[in-house]
Amino acid sequence: MPRARHRATSDTASRLSDSTREQIKSYLKGFIRKLIVQSAPSEISTERQPPRDNDTTKPFHEAIIPSSIRAASRFERSFSTRLGSTFEECARIIAAQYHAEARRNYKIVVEVSQAAINELDA
Repeated sequence: MPRARHRATSDTASRLSDSTREQIKSYLKGFIRKLIVQSAPSEISTERQPPRDNDTTKPFHEAIIPSSIRAASRFERSFSTRLGSTFEECARIIAAQYHAEARRNYKIVVEVSQAAINELDA
């Protein structure tokens, strides 16, 4: 039997504002546009490309994997790596709707008691 969906106690507290939605849409559209511009056509090309400065030669891969598959794989890896930053930025945009200040990659240094560390380990 399916579980009932949990409802927030306040509908307005759980909704994104129109402004926040637009900021997220704009950010994601820009992300995809930039990715396409940077990737096309060299990343997606099926022709053999000379190694770039930071690339390594992979003769075994070249011998057994078609260039179109290698190109798609390279694109997918690049996309997946960059996609992680979109989650961080979307979270920052959403947090900014509810908090006066929202930052990414903000490090907090605090002291934690040994008892707390022991409790976490347990």
